[in-house]
Amino acid sequence: MTTPQVIDTVGSWKLGGTYEDESAANTQLRILNLINIARQKLLRDFYIANKSIPQVCYQEFDITPSWTDENCVSFTAIVPKVISLPFPQSNGWDAVVLQCENSMPLTEVASEQQLRAFRNHTLMSKYRTGGWYMVTGDFMQGWLKKKIKSDGITARAVLATPQDMPSFNFDKDQYPFPDDMLSDMKRLLEGDDGRRWMMANSQVSNSKSEIDNANRK
Repeated sequence: MTTPQVIDTVGSWKLGGTYEDESAANTQLRILNLINIARQKLLRDFYIANKSIPQVCYQEFDITPSWTDENCVSFTAIVPKVISLPFPQSNGWDAVVLQCENSMPLTEVASEQQLRAFRNHTLMSKYRTGGWYMVTGDFMQGWLKKKIKSDGITARAVLATPQDMPSFNFDKDQYPFPDDMLSDMKRLLEGDDGRRWMMANSQVSNSKSEIDNANRK
C-alpha cells in the first residue's frame, strides 16, 4: 500500500482522541506520525521474536558525503535516523556501499576507539571491507581504506520515519511495512497504549508548513 492508502486504512479505525477545528491535511499528518511510531514498536517486537526484519521494511537511498580531506578518504554526512533494535543488530542499518567498482561495503563501528582497534589489529586490519562508518543520530562519519576512491555512497536501512528518505514519494511509494502486519498495528493502536497516545496528542496545531513538508518528501 502507498502511504496515503495506509493513512486511510488506519484513519478508519477506532483511535480515540478529540480534534476540534482540524484540517484534513493535519489529520493526515497526525495519523502518519502515529503509524510511524507504531511501526517502530512492531518491528522491534518482530526482531526480538525472529532475529530479522521483513525485507519490505528496508529502504535504499543515496548519501551525499562531505569529504573532510583532500584525498577523499574520510567524510561526514547527514543521514535519516534509523530505528533502534536490541542486540545483536542494535540498529536499522543494513548496508553502506561505495559507488565504485569492486568495492566492499563499509563496516559499522561504535566508536573511534573501536575504529583504531580495527585498523591496528594484525588480523582485523586485513578484513575485507571498503572502510568503516559510525552514526550518531543523523550524523555519519566514514573512513575509507587507502587507495579506494568513490563517487558516492548508497545505503540500505530501516528508517525511523520512512518519509525522511531523500527520494521518498509520499503519494506513489509503497509504505515500508508488510500489509499482513497491519492487523498487528490495528490491535496495538486500538488498545489502551494507542488510545492514550491519541488522547495525549489531541488538539494538535494546524501547522500548514509541517503538512507541506511531509507531503513534499
